[in-house]
Amino acid sequence: MSLSDSNRPLRVFEKVLQGGLGAGNIGVIAARMGTGKGDVLTSIAIDHALGGHQTLHMAVNERVEDVRAYDDEVLQTMMDRLGIEDRARVATDVERNKQIYTFMDGKFEVSRLRGTLDFLKEHAQFEPHLVEIQGWPDFHEVSSEEIGALKTLAAEYKT
Repeated sequence: MSLSDSNRPLRVFEKVLQGGLGAGNIGVIAARMGTGKGDVLTSIAIDHALGGHQTLHMAVNERVEDVRAYDDEVLQTMMDRLGIEDRARVATDVERNKQIYTFMDGKFEVSRLRGTLDFLKEHAQFEPHLVEIQGWPDFHEVSSEEIGALKTLAAEYKT
């Protein structure tokens, strides 16, 4: 099966949402711990990168090495299930279009995300169309102002 005609995760997501979220919108996947939220989000982000779109994977309280290993595992599983033969090319395509940043101190703030996006644009000519945020928010503690700030940022950057 080729990547162009496969039933990839992002295609399914876009179909369910009748076109996807669109630029400047945020989506949330919420479920109990251990139900595969991370797999779904990472699959969507990888699929987005496979389509040639720049993607940013942000993680809170995770090491970059651990996030990369997890992403690589999800990519390998996707390629297995899709029967992809040219794995090196596909992995290279993902690598070219995907950046990983982490907040090891556990303090994710929208202002820090803004700083990361500005840095990537200015110094790496990298402007993600999709930002995956792993490990935030804690819905028991997050304020509506923080979610509103994230929504404003998404609209400003059209991510």
